[in-house]
Amino acid sequence: MEATRTGTGNIRRLIRAAYRQLAPAFAKSGAARWLPLDSRVVGPPRRWSHTKDYCRIHGNEWHEVVAASPTNRRPPHCVNYPPSDMMRLVPAATPAAGIGKLRNARIVWPHGWIVAEDDTYLPDHSWFGEAIDECPIYGRAELTPTMQLQGVTLNLCTDWSSNYGHLLFDSLPRLYLFERAGYKWDDVSHVLLPNLITEGQRTAVSLSGIPIEKIVPIEDFAVVECEELLAPTFPGVRRNSPAWAVEFWRSKVSRPQRGRRLFISRQGATRSLVNENEITTLLGEFGFETIVSSGKAIREDYQEAEMIVGAHGAALADILFCHPGTALIELTPPGHVYPYYYTVADSAGMFYFSILGSYPSIPRDVKTADFAVSPEILRATVLAAEGMIGAQREAP
Repeated sequence: MEATRTGTGNIRRLIRAAYRQLAPAFAKSGAARWLPLDSRVVGPPRRWSHTKDYCRIHGNEWHEVVAASPTNRRPPHCVNYPPSDMMRLVPAATPAAGIGKLRNARIVWPHGWIVAEDDTYLPDHSWFGEAIDECPIYGRAELTPTMQLQGVTLNLCTDWSSNYGHLLFDSLPRLYLFERAGYKWDDVSHVLLPNLITEGQRTAVSLSGIPIEKIVPIEDFAVVECEELLAPTFPGVRRNSPAWAVEFWRSKVSRPQRGRRLFISRQGATRSLVNENEITTLLGEFGFETIVSSGKAIREDYQEAEMIVGAHGAALADILFCHPGTALIELTPPGHVYPYYYTVADSAGMFYFSILGSYPSIPRDVKTADFAVSPEILRATVLAAEGMIGAQREAP
């Protein structure tokens, strides 16, 4: 028996060693299906399917909670660049959202990628969504289970969900689908989440209502095989938050708006303002307070705000908690024009403005480079936002 196990282990090691030489040729969904065995032994999953279709074919439970719908958003106020630059990543339609109950599925932690029992990858739960071949799961040399969970496990992991913004936008709103499908916490044995490093992350999970004793502590990459898995789909489309994600978070808080004006500083972080002192002085003339989040929970400040100015980054994620009619002025790095905060603001009924900044020199990495914003353009934009807020107050 021991010799058999050793021989099988040696064969698997040989197969994996051979695969590593050929891996680039099979790192796509269409090519992976030609590999022998399955991803428990070598390579990525052999096939993929939409979760609704998979559940129908294999007799699994599927609850559609939110129907597919055409996208209907107000155009963004892109102050000094074409709105089409922001709208290019806004899809024409939002897919249906729901929750499936799967048997013996694997979760690739912390990314939340789901591989069903027959080695089928389910992209509806991933940030990459329809861009199936972009998902790094196709770069994995193997997906052998490293731990098993008995009972019913709820997956709330998603790509980059250790980032506060992705946790609030992409991960925890899946509880809306869980709740609307009629599930209760008594139905769940375990909850899979990313590691909660900051105060903001921990308090967000507490606010969402997850029983802390059900959270499974995992500290390193893992492939978790679940006896039964509750799998809510991704909220909306990557970089685009649906209205029901805002509805979920607003249902958890109740705090009056108090007319505060906030400047959210990224001091000490990437993509910070090189002329922040100048910007802070300018905004001080309009009654703005400066807040440095640094991982702290500041959502109560957002609930009390009537106007918010801040550079693109996770610290702006708490606009989910803003009241309708609050104004957001996003200071946008030239290499980071994405509709995350535009779509959240639109879904929340806020006024949204984007000012495109500039780099003081050619950056090494546009994803992290610091940038500057024109004080003159910012002054004019604050005045425009004041006008919109004032007109809203005077409206019958």
